[in-house]
Amino acid sequence: MPPQEEGLFSNSWYGKFHLEMHPWHAGWQAMWGHADMLERSLPWYVGNLDNARAEAARHHVKGAWWPKMVGPEGRNSPSLVSPFIMWQQPHPILLAELVWRAENDPAVLDRYGEVVEATADLLATWPIERDGRLNLGMPMIPAQENYDP
Repeated sequence: MPPQEEGLFSNSWYGKFHLEMHPWHAGWQAMWGHADMLERSLPWYVGNLDNARAEAARHHVKGAWWPKMVGPEGRNSPSLVSPFIMWQQPHPILLAELVWRAENDPAVLDRYGEVVEATADLLATWPIERDGRLNLGMPMIPAQENYDP
């Protein structure tokens, strides 16, 4: 599974892992010659792809909508902020790319291609045209995490 936000000496995030932090906690592994260590956590995305697709459909967008603070079962954890944070969305693409670059093996495409495609579908369909401009769709909260969604 992806690593939890923090642990060892404190547990302020209820032991959940936060997908926006996955590249910070584990991306280095592929970049430092240990893609196998990163790949220990990537099957979580494959196993929860149906949940992510259902969440995208619930928000009337295509693709896979990845939660922010989540447990092994793939559901958003209760939070006033987490369901509206979106910067974790491209991370499955980044992490799969890091493994691809490290291994350069077509089997990587077989393992993570569907996750990458579904994630890209979300990113491509999430912006909506309004008044001649593309805007990021709702719901969303900015990085300060202190505005109404």
